[in-house]
Amino acid sequence: MFQTMATTTTANPADLAPTGKRKLVDEVEKLPSNFEINVLRPMMPRESMFHTAVAAVVVVFFKPEWIATAAPIVYDAVMTMRTAWAALAARHGLAWIMTADLFLLTTASYWLHALALGALDWSLRYPTSALGRFALHHKIQDAKIVPWRDWVKCAKTVLFNQFILNPVVGYLFMQMHAARVPCTTEVDCNAWAATIPDAATVARDLVIFVVIEEVLFYWSHRAFHWAPLYKAVHKQHHEFTAPIGLAAIYAHPVEHVLSNLGPVLLGPVLMGAHLLTTGLWTVVAIATTIHTHSGYELWGMPSARKHDWHHYAFIYQFGVLGLLDAVCGTEGGDRWRRYVRKYDARQEVVEKMEGNGKSKSE
Repeated sequence: MFQTMATTTTANPADLAPTGKRKLVDEVEKLPSNFEINVLRPMMPRESMFHTAVAAVVVVFFKPEWIATAAPIVYDAVMTMRTAWAALAARHGLAWIMTADLFLLTTASYWLHALALGALDWSLRYPTSALGRFALHHKIQDAKIVPWRDWVKCAKTVLFNQFILNPVVGYLFMQMHAARVPCTTEVDCNAWAATIPDAATVARDLVIFVVIEEVLFYWSHRAFHWAPLYKAVHKQHHEFTAPIGLAAIYAHPVEHVLSNLGPVLLGPVLMGAHLLTTGLWTVVAIATTIHTHSGYELWGMPSARKHDWHHYAFIYQFGVLGLLDAVCGTEGGDRWRRYVRKYDARQEVVEKMEGNGKSKSE
């Protein structure tokens, strides 16, 4: 099973043309009989991308009179994206998607989000600029300028973890995941990969992933704060007392594997989750951990206050959601509440100063 999943080059008798040459990957005859042929439409055309954008506007503003127009547009967009996914899955295969594609997706997601937040950190050097004022307004701790050498040091560790450890762990994850998926042969697994899971299954899996991550991250993180492990492993991550987004996986290799990757990947392995669910989950998990390390309280994003205080105080707030912190009494009590009040008071001062500045300019 593992060998079948790890290679996508083995030819099937049905995959061979009479001449003995391999057929094109997207020929209908290569696909199993239960594969839905209607998904072999071309990749997303430009007009369908426009339809998707229009449908998004409808969802945001929800004008009832637009529903009649939007319904076929939404349907067309969903079908087109379904087609695009099926074409990608037919070309790449399950094993390739679970290794190379997932690696590219997670790495790109990490750097795009981290660099966007890094622009806010850099703007703190120019506090009178528009972006600098925005960053100061939303900064949780008092603004600290991160030296360039710390950026470089952080980036080196992140790149090592991503390009050395992630591929190894990703390959092991794919092998374990292979034992849980509902297929046995390469052709069947590639056909399963090209399907779209139903919404109920996706929702169920995501809830289970969240619970597993909360339990594993809380206890592994709390264990790394045990004095011997903290000194040998976790101290590196706490070099940033005012964390930045890029430092989300600035960690010792042992911590990165056990506390960063393990809690996120174990859920999809146990559930034999579909690739789309796994991809969605990893992107959300990456965005969440980067933002909770960002040091900023931004509207529409998960609150970074708890983990920011964890880096500030070195104790308490070990979990992701805070559920186990509440159950186990590691929220921080009065110290945590004083920290929140201090941030809120500073925000009031900043807002008052900005209001006075606007009134003077008027």
